[in-house]
Amino acid sequence: MNHSFEFDAQTEDVLARFERARQASIEIDVEACLAEVPARQHGRLVAEMACIDLEHSFEHGNASEVSPFIERYPQIFQDSRLRHEVAKEHYRLCRFFGLNVSQNEIAARYGVPDVDWDELPQGSGDTYAAQVPGDFPSAGAVFCGYPLVAELGRGALARVFLARQPDLAERWVVLKITQRLTTEAARLASLQHSGIIPVYSIHEDRGLFGICMPYLGAVTLGNLLSERGWFSDYSDKSQAQVSTLIANRFSTIVSSYRGQVVAQSGSELISGECHLESQAIEQPSLDEEQLRELLGLSHLVDALQNQLVDKDPVPAKVSLLRQLAEAMAYAHSRGVVHRDLKPENILIANDGRPVVLDFNLAAAGTNSGQELVGGTLPYMSPQQLQSLDQGGHSPQDDVFSLGVIAYQLLTGMLPFDDSGLDQNDLLAIAANHSVRPIPCRLISVGVSSGLNGIVMKCLALDLSERYPSAVDLYEDLDRLCRFQVLRHAPDRSPTEQLYKFAKRNPILTSLTAVILMASVLVVGLVVALNLAHARNAKLAASEKASQLQAAIPEVIAMLRSPGGEVELLKRGVQNATALLSEWDETQELGRQAALRLLPPEDRLAFSIQLGDLMYALAGAHYQLSLLRIDGAEHLTAAMKWNRLSAQYWPELSQAADYRQSRFEQVDLADPSKRKGVSVDIAQVEESASLFAKMWYAREAGNRHLWLDYADRLVAERPTDPSRWFSLASARYATGDLLRACDAFDVSAKLQHNSAMSILWRGITHLQTKEYQLAEADFSQCLSLRPKWIAPRYNRALALKGLGNFDGAIEELDFIVDSEEVGPRVYSLRSQLNAARGNRQQALADRTLALAAPACDADDWVALGVLKISQRPHEALQDFAQALSLSPRNVAAQQNTAHVQAEILHDNAAAIRSLSELISWGGGGTAAVASRGIIYARAGAIQEALQDAQRVASSAPTALEMLQLAGIHSLVSPAHDLDADLHGESQALIWLARALSADPGLTKIAESDPDLVGLRGIDRFETLISSFKR
Repeated sequence: MNHSFEFDAQTEDVLARFERARQASIEIDVEACLAEVPARQHGRLVAEMACIDLEHSFEHGNASEVSPFIERYPQIFQDSRLRHEVAKEHYRLCRFFGLNVSQNEIAARYGVPDVDWDELPQGSGDTYAAQVPGDFPSAGAVFCGYPLVAELGRGALARVFLARQPDLAERWVVLKITQRLTTEAARLASLQHSGIIPVYSIHEDRGLFGICMPYLGAVTLGNLLSERGWFSDYSDKSQAQVSTLIANRFSTIVSSYRGQVVAQSGSELISGECHLESQAIEQPSLDEEQLRELLGLSHLVDALQNQLVDKDPVPAKVSLLRQLAEAMAYAHSRGVVHRDLKPENILIANDGRPVVLDFNLAAAGTNSGQELVGGTLPYMSPQQLQSLDQGGHSPQDDVFSLGVIAYQLLTGMLPFDDSGLDQNDLLAIAANHSVRPIPCRLISVGVSSGLNGIVMKCLALDLSERYPSAVDLYEDLDRLCRFQVLRHAPDRSPTEQLYKFAKRNPILTSLTAVILMASVLVVGLVVALNLAHARNAKLAASEKASQLQAAIPEVIAMLRSPGGEVELLKRGVQNATALLSEWDETQELGRQAALRLLPPEDRLAFSIQLGDLMYALAGAHYQLSLLRIDGAEHLTAAMKWNRLSAQYWPELSQAADYRQSRFEQVDLADPSKRKGVSVDIAQVEESASLFAKMWYAREAGNRHLWLDYADRLVAERPTDPSRWFSLASARYATGDLLRACDAFDVSAKLQHNSAMSILWRGITHLQTKEYQLAEADFSQCLSLRPKWIAPRYNRALALKGLGNFDGAIEELDFIVDSEEVGPRVYSLRSQLNAARGNRQQALADRTLALAAPACDADDWVALGVLKISQRPHEALQDFAQALSLSPRNVAAQQNTAHVQAEILHDNAAAIRSLSELISWGGGGTAAVASRGIIYARAGAIQEALQDAQRVASSAPTALEMLQLAGIHSLVSPAHDLDADLHGESQALIWLARALSADPGLTKIAESDPDLVGLRGIDRFETLISSFKR
């Protein structure tokens, strides 16, 4: 980059770590980085990070108008010089990526006056470019005596050129120019192997370093893997695809040869500020055909096709892997670990052999772990991922990377899907050794049992099961190529061992084969057909199971939505039924028999997941049966799926039995009269799984025990999105909203933006009055599920909280126009119209709300709220209906207590309702504060003060502080208001705190009947007057 910043070694290391993390799309804690360097470096370091972040954003097509670092660190960017550097870099990036933007426009965005930046040539917007032209020379320049003919590639820290070496027979070489001198050259110089790129010499010019290496080719394994047809069939299609790829590769290279200005003797590069030597060196003059012949790419097609053995692509791939393993075995035997093996770092030379490149991250095996730990997702091992922050490396990291490359080479896909996950999610995967990829022999027909064993041993997440180094890996691949029994990986297939024996002893087996061939031909054919049919059936079962496993967590979340929304329950029932039918219909043997087709390690996990889906489906059918619309049908389905769930997951049998008893007690004519079936947690067998115990606790209504088990389940398997959703639901139920939001967030990431997790993350933000975050979540959810009503209704609530009444009404109008709605939609629209001053429309909506049929518990609550002031007894009946559908509905219970205390003045009933709510773990400290007020009104001083102490010790809100003032005011007749050490009553202290936290409560406090004991006291009047002003 073209920046003027200079840093000490420690700061350079931090900056390099940040740059590596951005390249791997890993979030890194900037504050932690700043803590590692002297304060005087903070400004320049943040500015440099901002430039790197901008570059990453441009490469991925999501650049913002202004660097987010400007807003994030306003104090640092008060320095106009730093702001100027970031703005200049932004301008360079815009020009390079083909954006027609003036320097004055960029300067205005950053508030930088009087800029005079050199006009850069506008680029084409090619996103392969990882570095903006700056200090680096371009094709056509001369660097340390080497004329740079064409650019072959570029990375985050370097550029690679085809160059000519005039002082040594005009030979053609590769010159890698980097901004930072690493130990790569020294390490490469210590390795002399045909499979590792050698180093000729090292050069330096004004802060840039050049590593001279031989030119062997210009196509990497990454280029070839981008063509999915490569080595996938035996027709001319593969050759045509490789030919097209090479033609495109040549076009990319020749564009840099054509498009750059040749640096003249003693001139300054127009693309940067690097001053090259003033030595007159004649540049080679080549036309495109000469350049094509020089690059030699046309020879690669023939070399690759010649590697096919009997038109079978697998031996060619195994040979390539064997050569790679041999090269890395050589490096490992000399204590060098690469740490960034990936297809892009493997050159396919023009003669077809693989050559390992870019030891920029390589480390000596004796290193203590102080160097930067690099790597590229998803080729990093779990241990390498865990060491991102601590350092450390091992040959087994390279073995894992080779395993990923082998898997991708043989199957055309990656073994682990890391899309959509951040570093924390991937660290959770690293800690979970139960995650295994689908065996590659189930995906690619030509992969033998032995080869599959080698690849899976490379990919073992447990170090004790992985090859210790590439030395053992090479030995097994070499034995595989020579048809010998493997020494380290599993090789248990008798058929394959017989085949290897025949290959090793052709003369001995030829006569026997002729004699036996005729006698076993028919039997062999039948066996082969049966084996093929069985293998295809197993493959189909595995593929279908994988598809369902990806879909099930989202459906389970719908079936177990914490709010029990009827819309989501119905959608969940529909989707779950479809998934189970899909599994049945594709398996001729039936659901249970099909499970036996899965590998043993996958069979139990999938069976448990199916059992969990059925258990959740039974619960949703039960909830829908209580609405008395097709109630009998839903109840029958609930009983059916409840029984089946225990067959797939036997540990659920006890919970299923409890449930079955509850189902049998339902009176569909009047669900509110159903008899509850108690669940005794003490009766749960100790041998039951944590998951089963969690559902026992939930069925029993023990929210804190439910939370404890949910927490332990996540610790046991931190990559399971369903477990995170359950944990989030438990936290939400116990009122721990902030941590519930965190858990919903993790669940969303693990499910690749699960609509349900995002919806409930938004609802949690709504509960904590973070309206902007809530609105963003609901919008994201609607982008994923545009037909869902729940996120649209909640977005209306968020817009209401933001004061955007018109936008909220638009959302509700859309809902009303799209389907029949219940009271809560009309009730909310009535409130919004009243807030806008549209009294007539508000009254019309109120009438519609009272007339609309209630669909679920939330509708009954909304209906009851409308009746509180005029028909309180009917309101209580509505809240009771809500509680019959959702027995622990917090809003229904809170409103019940409100009617009892404030309207009917039945303090005893209100205290019972609030005590029940608190026993559920619902309502939080607000419920405790409300109960304290009612205790105080009823003269239960001791109980009131106990509740006040409980609220005071738990960071009360402003409203809760006002309630605390009310409690102390009500009990003050029994205490001296001026008895505290400072001569002020506890009531006045809490009142002052409440009004300081929210001055808007002043008007409420002035007329609050619970503060009547304070009126007339001078300090009270003074307090009210001061906050009113």
